[in-house]
Amino acid sequence: MPPLRLLALWLLLAASSGLAMAAPAPGAQSPDDRQKSITAVRVARPPVIDGRLEDEAWHHTQLDERFTQNFPDAGRPPSEKTELYVVYDDRALYFGVRCHDKHPGQTTEWLTRRDRETNADKISIDIDSKNDHVSAYHFDVNVSGVLTDGVRFNDTDYTSDWDGLWNAVTRRDAEGWSVEVQIPWRTLRFTAGTKTMGFQVRRHLPRRQEIDAWAFIPRDIRGEVSRYGHLLSKGDLGPARLIQIAPYVSASLGIRSGEDTGDRVRVTPNAGADLKVGLTSGLTLDATLNPDFGQVEADQAQLNLSTFELFYPEKRPFFLEGVDLFATPLQQFYTRRVGRAPRDPELQDGEELVDSPTSGRIWGAVKLTGRLAPRLSIAVLDAVSARQTASVRRADGTLDRRRLADPLSNFAVLRLRSNFGNSYVGVTGTAVNRFEQRGDGAACGRPRCTSDAYTLGADARLATQSGTWGGEVHAVMSRIEHGPDRERPDGTVVRPGDTGWGLQVAGGKQGGEHALFHVEYFAASPSLDLNDAGFLRQANVHRSAANFVLRSTKPRGPTLEGNWELFTDHEYSWDGVRRRTGVGNWGWARFRNFWQLGTGFGYNLRAYDNREARDGARVERAGIAWWGLYFRTDPRRRVVVSYDGEVGIKGRNQPYANGRLTLSLHPLPHVELDIAPGFDHSARDPRWYATEDLPDGARRYRFGALDSTSFDVTLRATYTFTPKLTLQAYAQVFLASGHYSAYRSIVAGSVGGVHPVLPLSGFTNDRCPYTAVAGGGCDPTSSPDFRDGAINANLVLRWEYRPGSTLIVVYSHAQSQRPFLPEVEGAGRLGLQFFNRSPGIDIFQIKLSYLWG
Repeated sequence: MPPLRLLALWLLLAASSGLAMAAPAPGAQSPDDRQKSITAVRVARPPVIDGRLEDEAWHHTQLDERFTQNFPDAGRPPSEKTELYVVYDDRALYFGVRCHDKHPGQTTEWLTRRDRETNADKISIDIDSKNDHVSAYHFDVNVSGVLTDGVRFNDTDYTSDWDGLWNAVTRRDAEGWSVEVQIPWRTLRFTAGTKTMGFQVRRHLPRRQEIDAWAFIPRDIRGEVSRYGHLLSKGDLGPARLIQIAPYVSASLGIRSGEDTGDRVRVTPNAGADLKVGLTSGLTLDATLNPDFGQVEADQAQLNLSTFELFYPEKRPFFLEGVDLFATPLQQFYTRRVGRAPRDPELQDGEELVDSPTSGRIWGAVKLTGRLAPRLSIAVLDAVSARQTASVRRADGTLDRRRLADPLSNFAVLRLRSNFGNSYVGVTGTAVNRFEQRGDGAACGRPRCTSDAYTLGADARLATQSGTWGGEVHAVMSRIEHGPDRERPDGTVVRPGDTGWGLQVAGGKQGGEHALFHVEYFAASPSLDLNDAGFLRQANVHRSAANFVLRSTKPRGPTLEGNWELFTDHEYSWDGVRRRTGVGNWGWARFRNFWQLGTGFGYNLRAYDNREARDGARVERAGIAWWGLYFRTDPRRRVVVSYDGEVGIKGRNQPYANGRLTLSLHPLPHVELDIAPGFDHSARDPRWYATEDLPDGARRYRFGALDSTSFDVTLRATYTFTPKLTLQAYAQVFLASGHYSAYRSIVAGSVGGVHPVLPLSGFTNDRCPYTAVAGGGCDPTSSPDFRDGAINANLVLRWEYRPGSTLIVVYSHAQSQRPFLPEVEGAGRLGLQFFNRSPGIDIFQIKLSYLWG
């Protein structure tokens, strides 16, 4: 985009935000509904859940139509009337909602699978059953009867990962639509004998992007659960005792092909069970025996040229429930560590890996979550993962089929948290113990090939009653026991017995009508290691960051809302190496046609990378100028287009660009399709590929100008027969390549234990990539060029034939490209190398589960 157009676009966003902040929308009011209440009436005969609102039970309660428009015209009366009814009995809580509509033909329908967020007319209900003003269960149902649920925690945080057992049925008529909702007491967690719960109901009207709230929450207030009204009862609410067991049986057929060892077919029967027991009204025990996650969607393949681990979201049902209670500012517990895919085993000279497990296995896990006392919550998890072995061909040609890839391991996590108002203090401890068998260490030449790891942390979040000001702090320490030394790319060696520590402090002005700001500081000692049970992107770092935001939450001028942000961040290693100093800005606005547009630019100063050379040498990096763009079209349409991307230049002649375009199609109410192509390209980026030890103790660091490209297309499709019977498809084709040129090297050595500095001006030209051959030529097999690719796909038919009981039929396919041979194929380049016997696996699986209780 030409510079003048970029400047004009940025000025438009900034002006739109400023115009919207100039004055509030006329006639708007800001009621405080924290004292609002509605009384639930006990009934002898509960309503039949059919969406009609004609049962006698509804005649025993007074309708409540005190809704206020929250968006777009905050504080004004809703454009359509909504009526609310609440009753209960010994088994459940029941809600009836009548959604009047003067134009019922314009109601937006969207039939899809459960837990899929939709841009459809819907009702959402939030219940703070503990009445602690910081956590709540969320339920919503759209006009087509699609159920979605989740959990709110820490007042404003939300996760849709929780799944509860509840029911709702909708019905359309000439006056609009209505819904009846049944939420069993056993689905909620609360103290027996309670008569008060926090309560919120919202109605969503997509054609106006309107949100009407029973308990109005001003948009410039940072608060959610703490701003709810109350649900009252004249008698005690619930509870019924919770006991549920869900056994399953499954069978899978796996076919491996394209491997040197020949095609293999394996039939695997399986069985297991999930158990849920309510020990008290607020404390729940979950257990799983031999869980099967074959229906879980594959992770999206990515090209990772950095020295940092990629983060993948959790998708396995057992680990999703209660995730809010385990959450900490620093991710001390990362559930994907439990049952992770094993790493390849260590190989000795002349050995070759023949076959290695592609997924982990969990023998069993138990989890205790809930409240020990009115303000004290607990979350405990203990899981045992199976021993995994790989097949290795020894130097003499014999085959070792039981080479250790991952030992039998136990993961234990304990978290205690005490809430007061919308603040809390908490402590977390984790322990990972690995149990190797006698003789395992011989393969890696040490007494043990794996380590035990422990962490202990304390954290707190403090906020004012209004939520306008707040901050958090988390201090953590780690200790590694037994096993080998751990060498990191920054040159740090973590040895058994080493202890590390980390600290994160953050805070600022989180709410308010116009101006917000946030500052944070993070420090991690070189030996801090959380990654056995948690997720830590980088240790050996001091990082500080700050941002300042001007925002508008009210319609004005061409926008409905918008903001402009100025931010900066600084990063240094523990020994003072400046790794990053950057500054930038970003403007975003939602316009009256409901399009969204965001753009920004920034600059990172010249810095040093102490991880690139993999031994702590400090590689000089040129400055980076970047520009980003985001847009999304009107989400009410059947075709929605969004894009998120960035372009930039490193130094003077190293351009890069990345982005993803998403096309969301909704041609029919029961059909949805997402097509998302993405790309990432960089040119002439100086990257390390080899280090050579010299006789005098110095080292030769070899670099090349890397041209790297990755491209992928991700497809997601859903065909919904009914809200309980769906067919889902997922597929991704991923291609990546890298070609090195302009080879350069530099000779340096550490002095007095200080890692050397590798300035850009100190590199000299190299004739060949790495290994020279007689006659002055180069060995083509030593080329650092690469090519990679993958195809991942699965097809899942899911039928919930009764609440909590499912029949699942799955087909999945995973295939990688055949090995890249630079001496035969030349420079690395993108290519569909998935044929000619490239490795792949096809799995057919059927799984039946049944819920008792």
